[in-house]
Order: sequence, then structure tokens, then C-alpha cells
Amino acid sequence: PVDQTRATYDRVAEDYDRTTQGPSPELVAFRDGFAASVGSPVADLGCGPGRDLRALRDAGITGIGVDLSSGMLARAVGLGLAVVRGDIRRPPLRARSLAGIWSCAALLHVPRADVPVTQMIRKTTDKSRGIRLGNYVQIRTIEDEELEQVWAGKKTAKEGLDAIVKRGNELLERFEKANKG
Repeated sequence: PVDQTRATYDRVAEDYDRTTQGPSPELVAFRDGFAASVGSPVADLGCGPGRDLRALRDAGITGIGVDLSSGMLARAVGLGLAVVRGDIRRPPLRARSLAGIWSCAALLHVPRADVPVTQMIRKTTDKSRGIRLGNYVQIRTIEDEELEQVWAGKKTAKEGLDAIVKRGNELLERFEKANKG
């Protein structure tokens, strides 16, 4: 599936770039908050054509994009962005070299079993930072269940998103208590 996904993004890079240039105000606010709270450098994992990496650069953040699609990377290079071809599950970056990681709309392509296992076996230190995605598969299930309620008209978008946050936080709290150590 990874090769098929890469080939598809290579084929649709131009259209994808054109149709994703105007992110939602919520995403822009979230990205701006990230930029304001993190230092340099950062990695944009699954950077695609470079939309977010360019916005981070414009906010004064030094970054490098990682993507498997040569078609997407060519578009990012055209914007003067630093990029490298690589798999976001094993990014070709030096350990402990980053102040932060940004990844927007790329984790959906990571096979669900890979993420929690990789996160659980990775040793972290006081000199490394990142997100430990405990119970990731269960959180995706919560998202699916709540969004299904929204699509069916049984909840408003706000009610569905609030429920995702509430249920997800409860799950993460249980994960944290179970893995203190």
C-alpha cells in the first residue's frame, strides 16, 4: 500500500497542491500556535507540496520537509524549501536534532498498528521530545464513531468534535495512569 500511495501522490501532485492551498481558519490558527511555541528546527513529516512548511518558514521557523512522493517534493523544492525523500515512519533525520515535529494529514497513511508499537518501543530522554501516541488505534475508533454521528445528522459538528476531545482525553488519561513508571 505504501508504494501505491506514493505513486498516487506522484500522479496527482499538481492538483493536490492547487486544491489544498487554502487551509481552514482552524488549521491556520493551530499551525500559528505551533509556530509560536516551538523553536527551530522542525520537521514537517508528510510535507507534500510544502504548504505548511512554507507557512512555518514565513513565521521564522527553520524546517525540513519529509515525504515519499517525488512529485510532491518537486513542488516544495520549487518554493525554495529544504526537503528530503523519506518514509515518515522512519524519517531520515538525526536523532534529537529537532525542536518539534509538524504533520498534517499524513498520519492517515501510516498503517494503524505501526504507530503505537513504534512509539511504545522508542526510548525517550530529557533531551528528546515528541508525542507518544498511546492508544492511537482506539482514538481513531473514537473519531470514526463520533464523526459517523455527525454525518448521520445525530450530532452537530461541534458536539461531535467535543465528544472526540472528551473521550480521547479520558482514554489518554487511562493510558498515562497505566504506563507510569
